[in-house]
Amino acid sequence: MTDTPKWRASKGRSYLKDLNVGSMFKTSMCKGILISLNNSSASVIITEYYGNKEDSSFYVGKHRIALETEVDPS
Repeated sequence: MTDTPKWRASKGRSYLKDLNVGSMFKTSMCKGILISLNNSSASVIITEYYGNKEDSSFYVGKHRIALETEVDPS
C-alpha cells in the first residue's frame, strides 16, 4: 500500500528505534538503557520503575520492548 500514513512520535519524544545503542531513555513508567536493536524489538535494561513498588522486581532488569515505544531521550 502506498497510501498508508507516516506515523511520528509526539512532539519532544522519539521512538526507541531512533536512539543509538547505549542511550538512556525515559518513558512515563520507567527509565532505562538501550542495549540492542533488531527488526522487531529492542533489548533494554530498565534501571528505574515508577509504577507500583510491589511490581518493581519484575520490571527492573533486562527486557525486550517494541521499537515504536515513545521515549524521552536523555
